[in-house]
Amino acid sequence: MISKRKVDSGCCISYKNKYYRLEDENVEFRNFRRGTEVIVVQSFDKKLYGNVSDKLYTLVEVPKEEKESRYFGVKKEVKKEKKKYIPPLEHPWKKKSFEKYLEKQQKAKGKGECIE
Repeated sequence: MISKRKVDSGCCISYKNKYYRLEDENVEFRNFRRGTEVIVVQSFDKKLYGNVSDKLYTLVEVPKEEKESRYFGVKKEVKKEKKKYIPPLEHPWKKKSFEKYLEKQQKAKGKGECIE
């Protein structure tokens, strides 16, 4: 099976929803410019090879990106709950409503109702 691919900006090619890097016979990764044409050849024993300007390279699958590095002990930060700001009773926003509340309590006390 033969198909044409182009090298992306990460020096990899995409083939069957997987990324591969080109490795030469000395087991060293070869970097090519973005846009370089690669002919992907699949052998009968299911190995993949890449042909760039009549030179054959083996294709090595690049592992998928991990969310967290297994090499670094990254701990998740515990988020602290923010303290809700409650303005003091003398604050202009609270003063009117507090005075209204006190008036209600005085009226309720005068009528003999139950105050909570």
